[in-house]
Amino acid sequence: MRNRTSYLLVIPVVIMASLSLLSACGEDGDSWVSESIDPDNVRVVENGPYPREWTGQLPIMRLEDEVVIGEGREDESYLFSAQTTGGLVAGGPNGQVGYTELQPPELRVFRPDGEFLWKAGRSGEGPGEFRFPNRPAFVPSIGWIVNAPTLNRLIVFREDGSFSRNRPLDQVPWAQHFSKMEFCPNGDFWLLAHRSRSSENGMNTAYYVVWVGWEDFRFSEADSFEHVSTVKSNRYTYMYQENPVNLAVDDRGRAWVNGVFPYQIDVFGLEAEDHWRVRREYDLVDFPAAYRESYESEPFMEMEGEIWYLRLPPKQSAIAGINWTDNDEMWVFQTAWIDSPFVQVDVFNGEGVFERAFLADRRLRGMPIGQDHLWRSEVAEDGSPLLIRSRYWFEERQ
Repeated sequence: MRNRTSYLLVIPVVIMASLSLLSACGEDGDSWVSESIDPDNVRVVENGPYPREWTGQLPIMRLEDEVVIGEGREDESYLFSAQTTGGLVAGGPNGQVGYTELQPPELRVFRPDGEFLWKAGRSGEGPGEFRFPNRPAFVPSIGWIVNAPTLNRLIVFREDGSFSRNRPLDQVPWAQHFSKMEFCPNGDFWLLAHRSRSSENGMNTAYYVVWVGWEDFRFSEADSFEHVSTVKSNRYTYMYQENPVNLAVDDRGRAWVNGVFPYQIDVFGLEAEDHWRVRREYDLVDFPAAYRESYESEPFMEMEGEIWYLRLPPKQSAIAGINWTDNDEMWVFQTAWIDSPFVQVDVFNGEGVFERAFLADRRLRGMPIGQDHLWRSEVAEDGSPLLIRSRYWFEERQ
């Protein structure tokens, strides 16, 4: 296990250019991807800078909405609370989508055409009950799995919505303090857990990458990293936001983790073995001045004589989010265009080799992505949450 603190470190690299013709090879067919061993003795897949002749316009991901759930239906099964977020949506069998509602707490499952199938669970502490359910997951050999963090257990429902069993997480020391939980195809899962640590001027947040086996909840810690969370100065407390904390799990059960500001993703095999890294050259950029000013200028809270301000890191992290898709691709959402509705998405294969790039709506990160469609969360004109199934394609720009 390595403990890495990354916050103020900025690595100067070659500025990345936009491109439209994208592949892993140059015009002469020679690969510009190489491998190296870094000082931690970890294998690194190095993706070089974009060739200058590739500059141009990136294709844009376009969406055509096919199904809108939560609009024009009076049945309460089609209505969602104001606490709906995209993080509560997960893909299921045969194109189904599962969603964890918070008011009342329950799991709802819909068909790909938007028709309601069933709901399961309710508020409480008994079998199949929870208070604040987290994002669901579906594992073919197990069923629908809902994490109930306040009860420190996982709740399993069968494909028809009937209750199967509770799985207490008491023996997993990080389970109640996790930022993200993602499941492998066999039911094993990865945690990105966190704990606060006192620092000289305030608090840091330490994150732990942990693999947990489904059968016996055997666990193994793979890695850790830290970010500055709060800094105190007299009566003022500064709370830092937008630090990189990203986790995705692919079809082989490997965890892809980004917790550093440079363009780097650590990849871990099952049981926290076979650690390697993906990097590409990228120049970190500052937040737009107007955005920083609006974010940091006013206090957001006063408590017991202390005044709290939000703060941004010195630079934007290279990566805003990562998604593993049904096309066996890793989509990496960049962050440099924070003042634009679009972000650049870099596409890597399962070996960490860059293949292409496009522009997409920044809100799509974290959503279930199929071979030609995706589920996303939006808000209607009246402010009510919606779940939308959309077909996507890529439009070349002239």
